[in-house]
Amino acid sequence: LMLREICANPDAPEIEEILAAQASGDRDIDEIIERAVTYLGIAIANIDNFIRPGKNLVECKLMSLPVNRERLVEAINANLYTATEKQSEVAFIEHDEFSGARGAAAVAIGKDLETYVEAGE
Repeated sequence: LMLREICANPDAPEIEEILAAQASGDRDIDEIIERAVTYLGIAIANIDNFIRPGKNLVECKLMSLPVNRERLVEAINANLYTATEKQSEVAFIEHDEFSGARGAAAVAIGKDLETYVEAGE
């Protein structure tokens, strides 16, 4: 395993170290990530099958390697049930550790604004 050589602390590898091992050709890591990406693709396809959002946004450090992006798109398209000419569109967004908090804040603010507008204030 190349991961053991790359990791500062093999008991708690960082995602950057795991991706470096994958990029360096660590087959064990690549197989684990491929399986994870496949299941993520199935999950996204299920959501797409249910609500057809038009575009799926993916923000994940795991997708910083092109091979993982390609595998994800393949898994999504292989698991779509709709028989359409158009495949599911996937947009990859650079990871931002604060995006979840920003999204939650936007939802909370939006609900407050709706309440404010409904009250006629």
